[in-house]
This record gives sequence, structure tokens and C-alpha cells, in this order.
Amino acid sequence: MNDVGHTFSTLSNEKSIQTYQCIEGCGGPKTFVTINDKRIIVRQVDASHCCSAGARTDWSVFMRDIELLKVPRHQSTGLCLSSILFILTCKCQPCCSEFCGDAPKILEISGGFGTESIKFKRDEFEAVVDQLSSIILPLKN
Repeated sequence: MNDVGHTFSTLSNEKSIQTYQCIEGCGGPKTFVTINDKRIIVRQVDASHCCSAGARTDWSVFMRDIELLKVPRHQSTGLCLSSILFILTCKCQPCCSEFCGDAPKILEISGGFGTESIKFKRDEFEAVVDQLSSIILPLKN
């Protein structure tokens, strides 16, 4: 995660397992996720506006605090329409190199910390859910 300038880093007593990224289309939102044996570390970057960087949010949650993994019922992939409009109106064409980017799927995690949503690539989603379940389950026994 440090290669994207994330606020939280993997600590010396944590084992980094996998890093994921989901980049939605031309200038769309970006999500960077590092899963380690004790925490999920996330950086979410809002959509950029014609080559200007979007606002960032960094957060981390301890695996032992996760009580629920949920896939929301309604997941829109309406980003393609907004990407088309962005491409047509963007004056900075080099940043518009991708059409619709990654097709995201949302995972909600809940616990005493509230609920957070994380976007993953659709083709990685099932592996991520299995991975998280295998890490969280032993912490609950």
C-alpha cells in the first residue's frame, strides 16, 4: 500500500497476504485494498476531474472486529455512461485512456465500527470473500 502513499502501513507483526485495486473507468473512483492477517487497509480515491486528483480517504479495520460480510442486492454498473460523457467532454485526452475500466462489485463489512463498503474487481470478488472468511473465522472461535 505504501506505493500509493497510504496512511496506514503493514506493521512488523502483520503478514501481508494480498493487495487489490479497482479502477473504475476514465477518471473514475479508485480503490486500493491490502489484506493482511490482522487488518484490511483501504484507500479510496474519488473520481478525478480532467487530470486533477480526487479526494482520498484512508481507513483500516481489524479482522477481529468484522461481524458481517455482505453483498448488497443492487449493484449498478452505470459508470460506463458517465465515462462516455467524461470522454466526450474531457479536454485532457491522455487521462482518458480506458473506456469503462474495472467492473466493480461491492462488499460491505460491518461491526462495532459501523458499515464500510469496499469495491473489488468482479473477477476477483469470490476469491476475496473466501480469503476474508478464512482469516476472520478462526478469530471468532
